[in-house]
Amino acid sequence: MLMALLGLAAGGCRPSRSPSTVMPWVPGAAPDLGAVVARIGDVPIFAAELRAQVETTGKAPRVALDELVAFHLLAERARQEWPPRTPAAVELHKQLLVQRLIEREFEPSIEPGDVPEAELRALYDRALYHYVHPRLVEVAVAWIGPGFKPTRETRAAARATGQDFRAYLDKRKERTPEDLQAAASDPMWKGRVHYRKFMQGNDKPQSRVFGDAVQKLKAPGDTTPVVEDPEGVYVARYVSEQPPRNTSFDEARAELHGMHFERWKQNRFIEMTGRIGRQHDVELRPAALAATPPPGS
Repeated sequence: MLMALLGLAAGGCRPSRSPSTVMPWVPGAAPDLGAVVARIGDVPIFAAELRAQVETTGKAPRVALDELVAFHLLAERARQEWPPRTPAAVELHKQLLVQRLIEREFEPSIEPGDVPEAELRALYDRALYHYVHPRLVEVAVAWIGPGFKPTRETRAAARATGQDFRAYLDKRKERTPEDLQAAASDPMWKGRVHYRKFMQGNDKPQSRVFGDAVQKLKAPGDTTPVVEDPEGVYVARYVSEQPPRNTSFDEARAELHGMHFERWKQNRFIEMTGRIGRQHDVELRPAALAATPPPGS
C-alpha cells in the first residue's frame, strides 16, 4: 500500500499552482521533538512523532514510520488542492489538520510517566479486592430463598426444599457445575431453586457461614451440604479457584498503568478540546438533529 501511495504522491506532488499560492507547511524544529527520522520533501518527521505513533498503534517503529510517511504524502497531495473547492476536499483538509494538530501538539505532550500517582492509587483502592484477597473459590450455587421479608414458616420451607434438592443431587451420577445447573433448571424445582455462579472468599460476597463451607471445597465435584444463613439456603459445588493474593500498590503499579493509560490519555484529549471549545461559540440545535433522517432511510 505504501508503494501505491508513493506513486500517487510522485504523480501529484508537482505544484499545480505557483509556490506563492501554496500554504507554508514545514514545521520548525524544537528540542523536545528529537532528531529528524525521515523527510518528505521539505517536511521532516521527528523522533517524537514516531515514538507517539508507535505508542498509539503498538506497531514496530519501521511500520509506524511507513504510516507517517504515507500520511504526509497524502497531506502533500491534498495541499496542492488548496483552497478546497468541494465538500469532500473540505472534509479531507479538516481531517488532515486535526491529525496534524494531534501529532504536533497533543501526542508529543503525552508521556506514559505523566499519569498522576493519585489516579493510579485511587484505581488500586477501587480494585483492592482483586489485589488483596484470601483463597477465592469459584462455585456453582443453587440458592433457595426464604422470600421477601421471610417468616419462620418460609425459612422452614426453604430449609426443607434445600434438603430435598440435596437428596435429588445425590441421586444424579454427574458431579459437574453443569449438572447442578441442569438440576436447578428441572421443572420440578421451578420458582424454588435458582442457579448462580460466582467467586467466594471468606466472607464475600456471601456470608462467613457460606464462605466457611465453600473454603472446604477442594476439587471439581466437591459439593457442600445444605448451608443456611440470613440470606437464604444454599448448595454450592466447586468450579475452580484463585490462590490468596497480597499484591501491594507498588507491585501492581505497572498493571494499573497499563489498564488506565489509554483512558487517562483520552481524558487529556477531551480537556484539550474543551479548552479549544471555550474559545468559540458552540451552538447545538437538537430540533434540527431530531428532524434529520437516519442513514438508509
